[in-house]
Amino acid sequence: MVAPAVSTRRARKKERTRQEIFSAAMELFAARGFEAVTIEAICAAADVARGTFFLHFPSKAALLWEWNRQVADEFRAGLAEPRGSAVDELRELVEHISLRLEAQADGMAGLLREFFATPPACPTARAHSSSRWPSVCTQ
Repeated sequence: MVAPAVSTRRARKKERTRQEIFSAAMELFAARGFEAVTIEAICAAADVARGTFFLHFPSKAALLWEWNRQVADEFRAGLAEPRGSAVDELRELVEHISLRLEAQADGMAGLLREFFATPPACPTARAHSSSRWPSVCTQ
């Protein structure tokens, strides 16, 4: 993952905690399946309090936005020095996303189901992460 540029110690700590929560969640989803993992289990694995989880993610389904952000960051970093045509870059992005989805298939399937089954999850997650979600297309 390409981490966003973070300038202050506090901001770096906050980003590190967010990443630890996300990583713990993805590992648990892979081991147990999405539905079997509770927010409490994620917090225990990441060694954070429940309130800390909610400072970073408004719901378990909002972890999808973090996954999207990481994929976008990785793609953006790759575009800094293009290796081929726009079509080649797009193919590489699709391949990259496919490999990431395949590697976390069980967790991602559950995450997507919950995300789209919870109508307020999409706008809530988007609003919660909007300051962190630069558009790949406009950069």
